[in-house]
This record gives sequence, structure tokens and C-alpha cells, in this order.
Amino acid sequence: MKLFKGFVVFVAMSMTALMACGADSSSTVQVATAGNAVPGQGLSQALQPEVNESYVYYDIFGDNETDLRRQMTQNGIKWDDGKTYDALTTWNVKWNYDYYCTTEGCTARSFLTKVDITFRYPRWQRPENPPETLAAKWDNYMANLIIHEIGHRDLAVEATAELAEAVAALKAPDRAELDRQITALADQRMTRMNSDEREYDATTVHGSTQGAVFP
Repeated sequence: MKLFKGFVVFVAMSMTALMACGADSSSTVQVATAGNAVPGQGLSQALQPEVNESYVYYDIFGDNETDLRRQMTQNGIKWDDGKTYDALTTWNVKWNYDYYCTTEGCTARSFLTKVDITFRYPRWQRPENPPETLAAKWDNYMANLIIHEIGHRDLAVEATAELAEAVAALKAPDRAELDRQITALADQRMTRMNSDEREYDATTVHGSTQGAVFP
């Protein structure tokens, strides 16, 4: 038997995730809630991706709903669909693996995955003694917006964990064929991930059904 060092494969994906008015449709994706289980927890520890999270904020100012909404509309995250969103979650998936080859073929050994998540949120720079009703409404909005964005994160982590599980079952006659199969699996899973993201946003109306609405 022979053990070969594999190469690093990078797949960069980014998905929109935000509070905004959107399409309405029914679907069966799991909607994020504050108490959801950790994604991928049913898989073995060896298949769990490494997850790194970072946060980016844009500041808004004001002491009334109109000013806060106007600034989010003007200064929110501009995405490649031409729209501006209150919040956005993007993710980047990376993996690497070793080849384990015998006379019977090759498998992927030590398939390691990493997911880098970036959350982008509005940040209200509160004036001294803001109106209590405004502060309460903002806090509720942000709490629910975060829940929605966590749902997008969970979809990315789950997709990566499922990819690792699928790769573990692969067997190919040689390294080149194994690489091809892994690439095909990744393309397939990430395409499905695109669909899952759209379904999640349609189900939640981009977080509206989860309470991510302001004002």
C-alpha cells in the first residue's frame, strides 16, 4: 500500500442572507431558531469542518425609525445582484486530503475541511438616552436578524460536513480519477447549496417570518 500527499482544493462560495422584502413560497428547509442544534453534529468528529467566524459592521446613526431605516437602505451591503441588503453572510469552503492507494484503488485519507464565515451587520451608534421603544424595537430586530444569518451559516457548515461524509465513501482506480470524483461531488453539493440558500430565504421571506423586520 502507498500513501501519497494530496493537494489543496479551494472552493469559494458566497450567498446572500438578509432581512428584506422578498419572494414568497413554501418549502421544507429547516428554519433557524435560537435553540437549533449544531449543524453536522450527527457526523463523526473526523468529518466535522473547522469553522471560523468573523464580523464586519457598518455604522448608522439616529434617534428615530425613519433615520435608521433610511441609512440601512443607503449604506447597507451592496451585493452582486445589484441590491442593497441590511445584513449579509458569506462563506468560503476549503479542503485538503491525502491519497491512500493500494492495488485495489485509491481513497481520500484525512479529508480536512474548513469553512470561513463572514457576517456583515448594521451597528446602531445609539445617542444618549434613546427612546425606549426604539431601543427595544432595534434590539428585537437585531436578535432575529442574527438568528436568520445563523441559519445561513448552518447551511454552509452542514453542506461541508456532508461533502466530507460523501468523499469518505469514494473509491477510485487511481489518484486522477479520485480527484475527478471529488471535484464532481463538490460541484454537485455546492450547486445544491445554492438551491438550499434560495429555499431558506424564500421560506423565511429573507428573515421576515423570523421577526427580522425594521421598523
